[in-house]
Amino acid sequence: MKDFLVKNYPFPEEQGEDFESYLNVKAANQTICIASVEEQRVLSRSKRISFQQHEKNIANHIRENCAFEQELFQTEVIGGGEILLLKAQRAENPFRMFYDDRPSDQNSPVTKFVRPVADGLNIFINIITLGLKSVIGNLFAHSYRKEYYESKNDEICSTRQKHLIVAELATSIDVSGLTFTRRKGIQVKAPKELMSTNPLTDRATYISRNKNTGIFQEHIIKFKNDNNISKKIINDETEILLKKTENDEFVTYYPHNTKPESLERRVIADKRTGIFRYADSVSSEELNVEVMNGKKFIKLHGNNYELQMNRNQQYALVTENTSGIKKYLPVYMEPLSKTWYLKTHNESPVFNKRQEQLIDSLKVIPEQDKSYFANDLKGRIFEIRNAGEDIHTTNTLYSVVEINGHIVPVKQNVIPGHGVQHHIYNIKNANDKSYPIE
Repeated sequence: MKDFLVKNYPFPEEQGEDFESYLNVKAANQTICIASVEEQRVLSRSKRISFQQHEKNIANHIRENCAFEQELFQTEVIGGGEILLLKAQRAENPFRMFYDDRPSDQNSPVTKFVRPVADGLNIFINIITLGLKSVIGNLFAHSYRKEYYESKNDEICSTRQKHLIVAELATSIDVSGLTFTRRKGIQVKAPKELMSTNPLTDRATYISRNKNTGIFQEHIIKFKNDNNISKKIINDETEILLKKTENDEFVTYYPHNTKPESLERRVIADKRTGIFRYADSVSSEELNVEVMNGKKFIKLHGNNYELQMNRNQQYALVTENTSGIKKYLPVYMEPLSKTWYLKTHNESPVFNKRQEQLIDSLKVIPEQDKSYFANDLKGRIFEIRNAGEDIHTTNTLYSVVEINGHIVPVKQNVIPGHGVQHHIYNIKNANDKSYPIE
């Protein structure tokens, strides 16, 4: 769609990129509907006709004139508009040409043998092209039918085909990517990067969170290999951990076992002495355990994923698919809310190069002598005041929004007929050009 607009209309390339990013947001993991905004005079309605009757008249007209279509054969087509209907039917199934130029006798060999093969080939091609051939064919078919009904001056059926073209296009769009997204709204479907991956196993005894980074840290209580009680069952592939229960007790946990719950044993901890022992054992022998730090992780789309820092001092998410193959996905943290996001969404960059450069040129650095207060329910826009000032009795210095791991000045612009839009701008010169965000 972007390429079509740039090529055929006075539509600048830069605006085309923004338009593409806008569609990426609207169509990410859901269907969008694209409709014409021009007035559609489907039926000249008399003031004496009620709206319900008007709708009923349209439905009756469609049912009688264009809801059903007779199958045509080339030998039966006399000419004129019927050729367009034949083209439409061939667009939906190109393999009809194997039999539609012959008589439509139900007992002929063509009908009995050739037609099923042709129909089967059409279905097969639809499958191996992942539906692309079907979409393209249907678009051509709707276009031929629209032309046919226009030639008959049937505005209702012509308009119906026009709507079907838009619906076919809109429901087949599968664009990916995310830009300037609303951060705290309804959770959308997980992106392709996280599909068919195994989240981090819940194995920690305790979990802590760094309030400055939003990163979680596992703390694990683990049996030592020199433990006299457990050394017979501990080897290179087996380890025994202790997990805390809701009753403030501990149970053994075998992370490498397919059914770890079947091997659980209650463990008692003496809070005064720090000694651990089995609850079901008559022996008072102490269990030899050690406390160690486990993996660091963050939460994304309701799951925990391991976080590591690469050689470039950049954080990356560690994912592992069902085949055991690991991938490292770059992530970034928003500086005020301490929330984390992937730098790609459905294998497309969240921000394109031009947007990254724009954000980098407008960003400001968080200041220690300033206070930041979230002023919207989504937690993405923050008001800035001098530290210690009362939020109810002082004015805001300015507002910022979190974008791509930075904070950028933002202001509200009232657009007549469209409500309020947020624009990011250069704090050093508020009269410079501003840029709308969503």
